[in-house]
Amino acid sequence: MGKFKCKLCKKSKDIAEYTVKVVEDKVVVPEAMCCENYMQQQREKGTGFATIRKGPDGSVKRKPRPWE
Repeated sequence: MGKFKCKLCKKSKDIAEYTVKVVEDKVVVPEAMCCENYMQQQREKGTGFATIRKGPDGSVKRKPRPWE
């Protein structure tokens, strides 16, 4: 579920399923429209993608395991 808020009128909207598109080098959600503009997504702390560990040579490293 995504939470969105309008910059102009300060309305908020919860959307269960939505699509993500790139328009003019910005990531937007077409279902979250208000006041002729795209609404801004509200992110919660602790959500999102995990970090990728990369070594000095740029290759992806996996987390060391205690039994190795």
